[in-house]
Amino acid sequence: VEAGMMKKPNYAAIKVPALAFAAYPTAVEEQVQEYEVRNDQDRKALEDLYAADQIYLREFIGAFQSGVPAARVIKMVGASHYIFISNQADVLFEIRSFMSRLR
Repeated sequence: VEAGMMKKPNYAAIKVPALAFAAYPTAVEEQVQEYEVRNDQDRKALEDLYAADQIYLREFIGAFQSGVPAARVIKMVGASHYIFISNQADVLFEIRSFMSRLR
């Protein structure tokens, strides 16, 4: 592992049922309205950040699902980093649903 680089998790080592939550950003157009973006430079920065987020999430979710094929991944658009706070009702519902299927 290079300095400053995070070691990739060994998701294949997970041998128990798994549930993951992923916070996805809202669409660029919604963010433009929310943050009142008024110039092309700021819009470009927002678009670049959105694209980078999409790449990261696609890689993370892909690696996780590849390593743990039976895992359940919940994608929450517009959730904050603290999904359990910003989307409390959804998180509780999904956890209860997930746990009800465990044997």
